[in-house]
Amino acid sequence: MPRPKMLPAIPLERLTKNEMVNNYESFFQTYSLIARTSLLDRMIDLKHDIDRECGYPIEFTPYQYRRMYDREGIATRVVDIMPDECWAEDPELVESEGRKETKFEGAWRDLCDQHDIYHYLHRIDQLSGIGFYGVILIGFNDGKELWDPVDGIDEQGRPNGKADPNMGIVYLRAFDETQVRVQAFEQDRYNPRYATPNFYSVRFVDVTTGIPEAVLVAGNYFRRVHWSRIIHVADCRKSGEVFGVPRMRPVLNRLIDLRKLLGGSAEMFWKGAFPGYSFEIDPEIASEAEFDREGTRQELEAFQAGLMRYLPMVGMKAKSLAPQVASPRYHINEQLQAIAASIGCPLPLLLGMEEGKLASAMNKRTWNERMRKRQHKYLTPMLIKPFANRLIYTGVLPEPDDRVIVNWPDLNKPTDQDKANLGITRTQAIVQYVTSGAYNLVPPYEFFTVLLGMTPEQAEAILESGDFQTQMKKMNAQLLQGTNGGGGTNGKGKQQKPQKGITGTGPGSTRATAAIDASRAVARGIREASGGAVI
Repeated sequence: MPRPKMLPAIPLERLTKNEMVNNYESFFQTYSLIARTSLLDRMIDLKHDIDRECGYPIEFTPYQYRRMYDREGIATRVVDIMPDECWAEDPELVESEGRKETKFEGAWRDLCDQHDIYHYLHRIDQLSGIGFYGVILIGFNDGKELWDPVDGIDEQGRPNGKADPNMGIVYLRAFDETQVRVQAFEQDRYNPRYATPNFYSVRFVDVTTGIPEAVLVAGNYFRRVHWSRIIHVADCRKSGEVFGVPRMRPVLNRLIDLRKLLGGSAEMFWKGAFPGYSFEIDPEIASEAEFDREGTRQELEAFQAGLMRYLPMVGMKAKSLAPQVASPRYHINEQLQAIAASIGCPLPLLLGMEEGKLASAMNKRTWNERMRKRQHKYLTPMLIKPFANRLIYTGVLPEPDDRVIVNWPDLNKPTDQDKANLGITRTQAIVQYVTSGAYNLVPPYEFFTVLLGMTPEQAEAILESGDFQTQMKKMNAQLLQGTNGGGGTNGKGKQQKPQKGITGTGPGSTRATAAIDASRAVARGIREASGGAVI
């Protein structure tokens, strides 16, 4: 498909002098950076150019990153794994800890139902990691052009009290860097928005999807957009607030190596499935024979591509050349391990093997801690709050009466299997606690709260339940009887000797029975404390 012609975003005469100067300065700065990078690489290793010898590109454009994202599965996984894990469950915007829903909370819930807000936030989190940044375009129903500023926000990005109370959202759009260009930056160094974009050029049609050029030319797919209508999203920011680091960049060389291994191994196995043949003429007639190269080629093609299973030859011998096929598993695993280590992700999780023994509980918990840090240090302050504040300033959402808190679900919350294992462990601990007589050393309340990790409410409900107190009294009486009387008395009032072995009447059996009864009482107490829920 021919590359579509780039249409000008705006007429040249509408560009200001500062915008033209910025474009030229950006070009020369980029060229100087490439030259310095090349010089630095040669100073590191004077004898070898590793990037050239291994085929690693010096610079990678946003279009190349997008192509890698679209065509290479591991590259897609590298970009999407952190957003997918962080947005596995949607957060909640809470204005107060009370149970009564506030006006702001109700408006946010209705907005999420109407426009699927969290879907777009998740999507821009993915798209912004392909290149250096991404944007969310908010389509306000104010009747103005996209290049006009929206009411309610001043030039410094602060609310000016002129918000339209009837303001609403018509649509939301998420774009990666291949569809967006920054046209102008803020030049006032006393403005809090200094060196951030003032205008964008947004292409609404994604040319990477293979849309015919006629469709692109027929529609005016470039739009000049004011910054107040856009939420700028850049992940992995380092020294600037506009451009981040593409998630594929730290592992780009490894992704290229993996592409070579996967493509090369497929070609190796494909060619190795059809062994080569050498045709040898009989030495006795070699000087007089004439080799029919074209006829032999046709016969060989019919043998390989058709159903003919013989090769007619006279004065010649055909010998099969054994192919040399090696397994690429070891080399591929090495590249995958390097990629997983670079992005700080357990290898089984990177490959989608989250369940079973392949992903240990420790690795999963460590990964969840990293995702929790990303939720609170990046997604909340850099994505969710700017988006919500923009809607509040413009009048789409009502101004909250209190501070708004973003509550993320607990990534380490126990699963059903974890709850079942915890129940078995607690039951065994209670049995051991009762049969060993440890309640004389550790009181039941401290045992339940400190050692078993129950809440004070659960422990108090267990201790105050009538079943538990009854079973404890019964257990003490049985233990006292088993200690003092040994085997007890028979029906005639005479002392009975205790039997040896497991007979069901000795002290050990008495303790076991008491432990079982006490465990049942504990279970009933837990159910009462949790309102009938099974723990």
